[in-house]
Amino acid sequence: MNVKNNMNRSLYTGLYAIKAGIIALLSGGIVQQASGCAGDYAPDADYCNVFSQELIKDPRYAPFLLSYGNPFYESANPQWKARNANIEQWQQYLGLNYDQAHYLVMKATRADIQALTKGGQTTDPKLAFLTPDFVQRHKQALLYLAYAKYLEPYMHIIRQSESWNYYSEYSDLKEASELDEQKVTNVLIRSWNAETDKELKLRYGYQLVRFAHYNRKYNDAVTLFDKYVETLDDKPEMYYYALSQKAGALYGLGRTQEAISDFIKVFTYSADLKKSAYASVFLIHNNDYNETPQAGLDTERLLSSVQTDAERRSLYFMLGYKAFNNPLNELEKIVASDPDAIEAKVLMVRAINAIERDVLADRYSYSLKAADKRYPLLTEKEITDFLGASYKLSAKMIRLAHKKDFWNLTTAYLCFLRKDFAQARNHLAQVTTADATYARQKDIIAAHLYMAEQTQISPETERTLHARYAQMLDRNNPSNRTFLQILANRYYLQKEYAKAFLISNTLASVRNNLQKPLLDELAAFHGKKNKNELETWLDKNLRDDSFNLLYGTFFLTEGDLEAAHRYFQAEKQARIHVSARIFGYNIREWYSGAEKDVMRDDYLADFPFIKQRMSEKDVTDALLKLRKAGEKNDAEAAKANFLLGNFFYNVTTTGYFRHYLRFDTDNSYFSEKYSDYNEEKAKDKYMANPEQTFYVIYGESYYRNTTDLAGKYLQKALRQVKDDELKARILFALAKNELERSYKGQDYFTGVDDLPAETVNYFNQLTQYKETAFYKDACTYCKYFDDYVSR
Repeated sequence: MNVKNNMNRSLYTGLYAIKAGIIALLSGGIVQQASGCAGDYAPDADYCNVFSQELIKDPRYAPFLLSYGNPFYESANPQWKARNANIEQWQQYLGLNYDQAHYLVMKATRADIQALTKGGQTTDPKLAFLTPDFVQRHKQALLYLAYAKYLEPYMHIIRQSESWNYYSEYSDLKEASELDEQKVTNVLIRSWNAETDKELKLRYGYQLVRFAHYNRKYNDAVTLFDKYVETLDDKPEMYYYALSQKAGALYGLGRTQEAISDFIKVFTYSADLKKSAYASVFLIHNNDYNETPQAGLDTERLLSSVQTDAERRSLYFMLGYKAFNNPLNELEKIVASDPDAIEAKVLMVRAINAIERDVLADRYSYSLKAADKRYPLLTEKEITDFLGASYKLSAKMIRLAHKKDFWNLTTAYLCFLRKDFAQARNHLAQVTTADATYARQKDIIAAHLYMAEQTQISPETERTLHARYAQMLDRNNPSNRTFLQILANRYYLQKEYAKAFLISNTLASVRNNLQKPLLDELAAFHGKKNKNELETWLDKNLRDDSFNLLYGTFFLTEGDLEAAHRYFQAEKQARIHVSARIFGYNIREWYSGAEKDVMRDDYLADFPFIKQRMSEKDVTDALLKLRKAGEKNDAEAAKANFLLGNFFYNVTTTGYFRHYLRFDTDNSYFSEKYSDYNEEKAKDKYMANPEQTFYVIYGESYYRNTTDLAGKYLQKALRQVKDDELKARILFALAKNELERSYKGQDYFTGVDDLPAETVNYFNQLTQYKETAFYKDACTYCKYFDDYVSR
């Protein structure tokens, strides 16, 4: 299924960033954040799920929700930024609010804290809460923080020779080995012995273990943990900070099974260190520091590392998270231990999110062979089977769980994706909680259910949609995307193509692929009398462009000059934006060059009706007059047809004015607009594609090339011409036009021997006019031609 490739890509993308986090274990007094870059690919950027993963309502597990663009999920919702448990410990211990504790621990300078403990002052206004009374009551804690801030810059291992070092690029970082090891250790031990407060003792113990670990004194780190941390018999968050350092030391000693066991404990019981503990478990298990994750896992070995049911659930959760594609097997094992486990809910919303990305795709890269073309679409057996298995497990959980609202929501939504709308409504009715997040998700599913149940969008349905679901018709809200997709799909299936198109597109969107049948549909809808409210809302999307301009451009591309002129003549807003040189020619390709330096204007003066600056109407005026002049059989007719051929060549994908019929402002933008293969795609009809069910975004740019029209007029000019200079120009123009035509079948040419036979034929004829001035220019400015004559 499509989801598999997306998942694997995310796993590889995030691997480096996950590995980097292992070495940077968080500190006791100060937490130092590290971030990784997932590269330029951003698969989550344009995706908006219908079922909210944040329904789990536990920010501690937010990083483990599904994301394809980052190694861990990042919520845009500030409420989902989990508070740092270490800071919360400080907050409670010192009687501060969270922001004050955060500033004191993370931002305040060591110098300010030392000054206050010595009876001095600080000029930092954000430390105003550190009153003399506060300092007196919490002097020992402030002394600890001052020393922790002294140590913090050195809490790294930076060994340039180490292949596992992820900090080697930061040459300005300090490392633990720069400190006097014995002196620091003695200070920490004396402080631990002198301190009577168990919480501060624990923090000093943490610093001892971390300092030994980062000095690569692994045996010492384990011993210090046992003596100065474990003996306190106290396991708040800071205990697991210290345990993570001990686990790292155990790995350094080669005691991998014990290291894995401790990291699983850290994952299970720590709020702050779940991400680094998860990554550590599998990096140690794999013993693999390259970029390729190992395929197999020794599950039994991992299971032997756990000691409690809670740890066992954590391990199954980590295995389900790592499995990425299908976590259902691990989910079942979790709920066998605790049917209300948060880990099971996280794995289920991940599974649902993965299914959504295939079933609710904006576009389908594979052929739509499904008989039922009602959106949402089930197109592949693998994703259909995964959806069915997820539904069965979710329905089973309604029976097993004590708190059933979450599972009724997941089951209702999975029924919706399976198009079992009646069952979806039954389960939705069972969601009775007053919780605002759950209630909102229930309303969202209900709205999508109503939309999906409509087999025909009648005028009555349109009135209901506008009255009851007006908020779902906001195109600017990405959360409404699926609702609007369903509506577009239903319109498309009942052959109301204009309405289907206008759900997510505007009239200007037609510029990307001018199709007269679609324009006709849109024009007919625009002219409809007595539109209802929803139709009036759709009609607003037809006001950002001109039908006359679009029809005129379409007919000009087709070579129907009379029709193009008729529409351009009716256009009230004339646009003067192209010069007479659009009828000229060039020998060298130089898109960034100034028009006057690239385009030659031979013979333009012979036709005074060609204006120096022209609107679309002026251009078609000139084309019609040139065509009439070209109907004779004299020197003027040859020139007229030459200019006509130039015009239609200049607006091809390689012409200097290639932007003119493609609605760009200049020729410099390289895009699919100038790709010849899109000419074939331009023939696909919006309304005649049996596999098309809707167009969410009419975005691909498909344009017809005008090489046939250019060739027709140039051939006529060649038959009429008597003058050798003009004939040389015509032959060269024909050679270029054939080269442009051949680009559809070949991306590039390696040299003159690779040129199409038609171009070579015209080059060969051109060699008969060596005495002309144009021949010499062609040899100077066209490498293909110069190579041809030099062979």
